[in-house]
Amino acid sequence: METSAKVAFLLAMALALGFIVYTLIGPGGSSKQTRLKTELERIQKENRALAEENHRLALEIEALKKRLDYIEKVAREELGLVRPDEVILNLPQNKSVTPDKKTNVLHKPVSIKDGGGLTIDGHNSSAKP
Repeated sequence: METSAKVAFLLAMALALGFIVYTLIGPGGSSKQTRLKTELERIQKENRALAEENHRLALEIEALKKRLDYIEKVAREELGLVRPDEVILNLPQNKSVTPDKKTNVLHKPVSIKDGGGLTIDGHNSSAKP
């Protein structure tokens, strides 16, 4: 090889090496590639979650269109609707015996059975509500 050919070859190799280094380290380099790959994984995960929610909502829409029992459930739970012949009793969640602060009288849990009688502490009462 002649000297000018060797110089041209070395210059081409130096340019190629410089281009490779610039590609790896420069603005579009491996750090940006790693950041983009992380962002892509995050977006794909979010996309999967949204697809699952869309599927769940599509099933709920079908149930609301076709299932009367589901429509009634939603109307009762979310809208607070009741049938005309129903009475809603809001009882406290704590079922333990608690004294009244003013009178210091113990109040025991009371429930109404289907037959109309009261049940107090597991004993039936003949009193009607």
